[in-house]
Amino acid sequence: MRTALALFLFGLLLRLLFWHAGPDGGLGWHVGFQGDAPVWQDLCLRLATDRPDAELRLPWRAPGMLWLTSLLWDGGGATWAVRFVYALAGATIAPLVWQLLRRAVAPAVAVTAAVLAGASSNLLLLSSGVQVEGLYLALALLALWLQNGLAAGPRIGGAIALAVGLGALHGGLCLLRTEHLLTFAALALVALWCRMRWWHGAVVVAAAAVTITPWQFEAARRVDVFNHTGAPGRLTLPWDDDARDTVLALPAFAHRHVLELVDQTVALRGGERVRAADLAIVREAYDAWPEPLPVPLIALYGPFNFFLANSPESNGGYSRAALDRDPPLLGGEAIYPQWVRRTLRRGKRFSLGYPPHLDRTLHGYARGIDELTSDPAGAISRLGIKLWHVAEGATGGVGGYALPIGMSGERRAVDLVTATGWWAAVWRLLVLGVAVYGLWRVRGERALWPLWAFAVTKIVTVALFFGYARQGALLVPAVAVGAAVVIGPWLGRQTDRRRWLPWCLPALLLAVEAVRAGTVTATLDGQPVVDREPFPVGEFTRRTIEFR
Repeated sequence: MRTALALFLFGLLLRLLFWHAGPDGGLGWHVGFQGDAPVWQDLCLRLATDRPDAELRLPWRAPGMLWLTSLLWDGGGATWAVRFVYALAGATIAPLVWQLLRRAVAPAVAVTAAVLAGASSNLLLLSSGVQVEGLYLALALLALWLQNGLAAGPRIGGAIALAVGLGALHGGLCLLRTEHLLTFAALALVALWCRMRWWHGAVVVAAAAVTITPWQFEAARRVDVFNHTGAPGRLTLPWDDDARDTVLALPAFAHRHVLELVDQTVALRGGERVRAADLAIVREAYDAWPEPLPVPLIALYGPFNFFLANSPESNGGYSRAALDRDPPLLGGEAIYPQWVRRTLRRGKRFSLGYPPHLDRTLHGYARGIDELTSDPAGAISRLGIKLWHVAEGATGGVGGYALPIGMSGERRAVDLVTATGWWAAVWRLLVLGVAVYGLWRVRGERALWPLWAFAVTKIVTVALFFGYARQGALLVPAVAVGAAVVIGPWLGRQTDRRRWLPWCLPALLLAVEAVRAGTVTATLDGQPVVDREPFPVGEFTRRTIEFR
């Protein structure tokens, strides 16, 4: 218990010093990791001022992060309370790693892995602001620990309580990050492989389903309201009844765009009446036909993100450029209304009323697979970039200085800053090599299998979706375990005579961070970060950050 408390206090103090050192990029984030913090700020502000947009009226994202953040923050003013909560969550990572390991490996290995995880510069970034990843990692490690406890076979009463709690936690994690559904399935398979009692697993799954079900009813209600809500179109021509009825059978949010597109295109081409055959104009213009939104499992944005992530424009990272592609406009742009032509060759604001955007939302998985199969060599190249971004997130330095590679580097769109250059690349490869060797040595330890399953599902998620270093940072505990297996035995021999030795690194890191907190400055693309970022928020642009 004393070890867990010491690790927690170490992690918390390090995070508070890192937070104090800044510099902040905005109200709710460190300049090194803008991430989705501006999104949460905007959504919280809209909730607080009762200005709902389409995203708030739909189950677009998993709802857990917004629920929690909106309880603590109105999107403006002071952010210390909400940021402190996320710093607290990050501080639990080190003791949870220790708890997960302490019965599976030697004490020196468990403590070393916990200290390395707690001091990871990338995990400091994850808990430096209003970001979901640090909170998710802490709760996921808690779930892994509880799963090991359930596998140990407690008495019936304790087993039921533990299974219900674990299932509810997994349900909550799915509401926090939709991709946890994949992790949950993988952990269930590991539990079966480790011969967990079948009824334990049944209770866990049932509790998770019960936790998710109320949101599913709410999601169904929101989708139904959205499908039946829309503005009427302004018509200039008479319409045949069958043509009008066909359009009115579409989801209401698509009525105006379809009606006005067909009506004005027919008028532009010299027609005097709109007939059912004229509705082919929609497919000729957009190669898409509006359909109602389905009720999703937790969130709608999965197919949409899959398409974006696997488009050539993404180049292995995050980009919305694929949404800006011009529609086919068969027959030439001159035979379509001027307002359609005005959107060509420029950025398009995302709208479900725009048929191509709706199509990518509904059929994003099929469209993404089309992107992959149309250029297999490009797809393989992008996959390699994604996996390297995972490695960048999993193998940063330690402390606020990210020793020994430094924290200065490139901050890709909605991602955390990563060091660049030959030395950073060599360091990452060295750490990966040591970690893989260490993990291979403990491959037979079943208590660690849930952690491996967690890590593998995160790699799969990145391979399928965006190549984020922030997602790779979720693998830091697994990398820390592998490294600790290699260096831990040597430390164990040293600590037999010097019991204070394992705590030298945490004490030194705290001292260095205290000095850094009063001296650090930063530039963003060469411009000093004085109070906030010197660029508009949410531009989805790569930035070069230098910390001094």
